[in-house]
Amino acid sequence: MVHQQRVEDLHEAKRAQIKKATGQYSGDYRKRAALVRATALVCHLCGDGFRLSDPWVADHVDASSHGDVAELRAAHRSCNAKRGNKPL
Repeated sequence: MVHQQRVEDLHEAKRAQIKKATGQYSGDYRKRAALVRATALVCHLCGDGFRLSDPWVADHVDASSHGDVAELRAAHRSCNAKRGNKPL
């Protein structure tokens, strides 16, 4: 019984980690992020325009903020990945 509870706890922790990593935020955040991507003209990190092989993502201006209060700007996926959690 103790082992099974421990296994269930580990599975729940893993699910929570995946949820956080995949960005499962509330509906308001998802709508704002979709709007940022849909209206993007230039990457706020490199200044270049659309790239067919490098889609837009909604980048958190303050990399430590997440969720509904985060300020978002359009960035290429590769630019956002290079930046990581570093400040602007």
